[in-house]
Amino acid sequence: MARYSHNYNYSRSVSTGCLASRSDRRRSRLVQPPDRLMAGAPSGPTYRLRLVLIGLVILTFGIHVGWNKHVSAQAAAAKQTQQVALTAAIAKAAIFKSQIAELQAANPLVDFGVAVATDELGIESLGDTGSYSAASIGKLITAASYLHLVDSKQASLSQSIDGHNTRYWLNLMLVKSDDVAWQNLNTFVTHAGLTNYATAIGLTQYDADADNFSAADAAILLHKLQNGTLLSPSSRQLMLGWLATANYRSYIVPAVPAGSTVYHKVGFDGDNLHDAAIIAHGDKSLVLVIFTNGHGNYDWDGRARLIQAITRDAQAAYL
Repeated sequence: MARYSHNYNYSRSVSTGCLASRSDRRRSRLVQPPDRLMAGAPSGPTYRLRLVLIGLVILTFGIHVGWNKHVSAQAAAAKQTQQVALTAAIAKAAIFKSQIAELQAANPLVDFGVAVATDELGIESLGDTGSYSAASIGKLITAASYLHLVDSKQASLSQSIDGHNTRYWLNLMLVKSDDVAWQNLNTFVTHAGLTNYATAIGLTQYDADADNFSAADAAILLHKLQNGTLLSPSSRQLMLGWLATANYRSYIVPAVPAGSTVYHKVGFDGDNLHDAAIIAHGDKSLVLVIFTNGHGNYDWDGRARLIQAITRDAQAAYL
């Protein structure tokens, strides 16, 4: 009995000890420090680097998403601004069209065609859209055609014609509107060459033999000159420089306010009087071409007033 009791007590002691041991282990797990809780988890420099990289990826993704949203919002705002500006430009162009109709009604003895060109709206033709005897406006085509030959290495500015180099003749033709210079350069380029060049740049009514074309044709050429698609930069600067000082400044030029620059060419033939210009104002520019035919009335002062009225209305609409 004593042995049994001893064994029983021993069993209880062992059992109690086991229970105590399990309880202690539980308490030990509950109070052990964080470092021990992480025992068996990945650790070391490689693991920490991995965590940093994951964090960077998450951060970069968040920045990318946020930036894309920002850029999209900016693009949408820019598009809306452009649409508002385009709508306003179209409305102003409609007003200008009605003003041209009023001027036609007020000047029944004069036929006139007007062409304007802007980067926003392209080429617009108003009034009489047919061909006119272009007179010295044709010198624009001759100059551009010859400078194109220079750009393509088929001619040079130092080339001699009738005792002078072609730079001299080009300057004389555009600045002083000299007809001998025009004839010399036309002979070199040839009428076939002029026709081919005019077709290549998009003119549709040009007749080299008769020197006839429309205000829209002149506007196409000047618009290409203005936006840099007609000639090389050096040839473009030469041509603009000559047009900036061209003579016969009594028509478009007086209606342009100070602070703007006018590059223009005037043409006379009988009672045909034309002015073709690039008007640059700040970061904006306008091509304005006005062809007129008075059918024998030769009222130059009245024609100047008409051209200046058109010029003022065009600037209000497009600049």
